[in-house]
Amino acid sequence: MTTITATDNPRVWVGSLAGYNAGRLIGAWVDLTNKSAAEVWEEARELMRPQIAGWMTENEAFDECMCMDTDNLAGLVHGECSILEAVAAAELIDSLPSWVPLAAMTAYMSDLGIDVEDFLLSEFEDAYRGEYSSEQDYAEEFVAETGGLDAMPEHLRRYFDLAAFTRDLFMDGFTFTDGHVFTY
Repeated sequence: MTTITATDNPRVWVGSLAGYNAGRLIGAWVDLTNKSAAEVWEEARELMRPQIAGWMTENEAFDECMCMDTDNLAGLVHGECSILEAVAAAELIDSLPSWVPLAAMTAYMSDLGIDVEDFLLSEFEDAYRGEYSSEQDYAEEFVAETGGLDAMPEHLRRYFDLAAFTRDLFMDGFTFTDGHVFTY
């Protein structure tokens, strides 16, 4: 009997392409936490052996396997991937400081069109400005924090066009993606 439990740990469903092509789903969910690609592969093989017993040889079943589904990898891999790619994504998630929102990291990677192996935390730290409900919310905070209106006489401040400033700010190096602001 299989017990299904909810987990927040990154995991993958490793499946046999030979089994799939023969009309059977042969595979297993494997937790990626603190495991190398070799350890994930070995655990997947152990879990799949009973599924192929008397039906397919190990050489046939395990000749070509891949991760056909993922959980808790923060959108870092899309669709099917190799075990190496999944392990790299899990290692990246595990290495992040607690202050880094995973949603911000994936938005940043999507903006730049980069993969897990190209992600550099130092570059993310330089680019990330925070989470905001809109571009204008960020622009308001930006103006307040930089003292942008402090030098302007009070009677002229009411003529400051925040909407136009916001538009210009986000046309010139700032981006707003999925509620996160970055500057490049």
